[in-house]
Amino acid sequence: MQESESNYQDKIWEWIQCTYDVKRISKETETTWNLSPSITLQLPTDNGSVEPVINLKIEQSRQFKYSEEVGWNWHKSWNLPDIGVELEIIDPTTDERLAPPNKIYAKIQIVKTAVSPMQTFHLLEVGVKGNQKVDLENGKCIFSGLKFNTTSYNHDHQKFHIVITLYLSQSKFEFPQILESRISPPIFVDSRKSARDITTQKKQKIQSYFDPFQPDILEKSFVKRDSKFKFTNEEEISNSVDGLINYFSAPNIRHKVKHPLFLACKFNQCVSLYINTNLIKYSNNQQLIQNIQLVLQRSLPSLGSQKIDQKPLIICIESQNTLNQNVAKQKKIMEFLDPFNNDSIQVMIDPVGIPKHFIQMENIADIQNAYSEVYDSLVSIRKNSDDQMHEGLADTKRDKKKRKSKEEEIQNPDKIRKIIQIQGPNLTQQKHQVKDVIRNAEKLMQESCKDDINVKLESDCKKDYPCNQQQWIMMTIQQLLQQQQKQQ
Repeated sequence: MQESESNYQDKIWEWIQCTYDVKRISKETETTWNLSPSITLQLPTDNGSVEPVINLKIEQSRQFKYSEEVGWNWHKSWNLPDIGVELEIIDPTTDERLAPPNKIYAKIQIVKTAVSPMQTFHLLEVGVKGNQKVDLENGKCIFSGLKFNTTSYNHDHQKFHIVITLYLSQSKFEFPQILESRISPPIFVDSRKSARDITTQKKQKIQSYFDPFQPDILEKSFVKRDSKFKFTNEEEISNSVDGLINYFSAPNIRHKVKHPLFLACKFNQCVSLYINTNLIKYSNNQQLIQNIQLVLQRSLPSLGSQKIDQKPLIICIESQNTLNQNVAKQKKIMEFLDPFNNDSIQVMIDPVGIPKHFIQMENIADIQNAYSEVYDSLVSIRKNSDDQMHEGLADTKRDKKKRKSKEEEIQNPDKIRKIIQIQGPNLTQQKHQVKDVIRNAEKLMQESCKDDINVKLESDCKKDYPCNQQQWIMMTIQQLLQQQQKQQ
């Protein structure tokens, strides 16, 4: 019962209030601010003032995708749904809707959850493509044309959240104050063609066609079985063009062998394999089959600019010119065999265009016997190819990890990042925090002076710190960090 209730809650898309710390990390600077409201609105009354009721409504043009496996999810290449924001201010005494203040804008962020080395929970900004800041007009605005900047795969499969914050900026000389903030449910972000390496994935798919097959499958009889209206029709798959089409379209044959050697042997009346003698050298059938397997394992899915006469193999579909007269059959054959077209193989219908230095693989019975003899070595070739691919992927991942900056590493022996605390829970607490920082900094300066460290305090900064607040905090906190490092 509890599991079903939990699953039901996971399927509910709800924006909730966000009061967490957010951290933004750049090359040299680390900025942290809190998303709790830092200002409150007051409504004058006869007896003083009251706080109005603030409702922040967020609606989307469409819902995010949902699956039982990963929950809410989206593709990096898709535009995010348009997100409409509406600020509603209500007089609690009369239930009257009030006009919002001027100079309110909304900002959108994409974040992930993180825990610092000090075991404090916070949100870490990961970036978004598009216009992140939109001014409110009549209490409304719309975010449109946004995209995720990265995928969950690039962040150890972490899910992302969307954060929308309303800021009130009444003066360009003051920090914008936070009015309200909301956070979305977690979203798993994938790439439309998968966030993994696309070339590698395509290569894995095309090479799955070239897996060595069991030799005895060449002697197996296949049937195409269709079930319609409770009647089952069975048709034996023959050694012909129609049989080849039935083999690829048979719903009952789930694991179809697509290896070129299998097709050339099983359907030798219509499928021929031509060998480029300039590229594939052999002295016997066993060596020929092994070299063909090596070529297939090294093939890449991209066609590139390679000409036909430069490819090692040609698969040709022949049927005594009957196929040339049937456009529908040609289309079906090419639909089934088009994935074979790569940098090593060319699929052709008409053998007339085959270059002269290609020879047809003949003596199919001898080829089948030779295949049985070298089957174990073909499996080894396939295994070695997989091992090399996995090693290459591991090397690529290691290189990416080396290049990727350590986002959670705050302390650096060579360079200490500047930490700037921009927003506090509210204006009063923010001023007290700044005064506390200044007091601690003054004590630090006095102690440093005893150690013959010359530090000059600017009287203007002490007396009128709000004007130089950001510079002052940057300087004092940096010195505090340096002192802490010395003590450690």
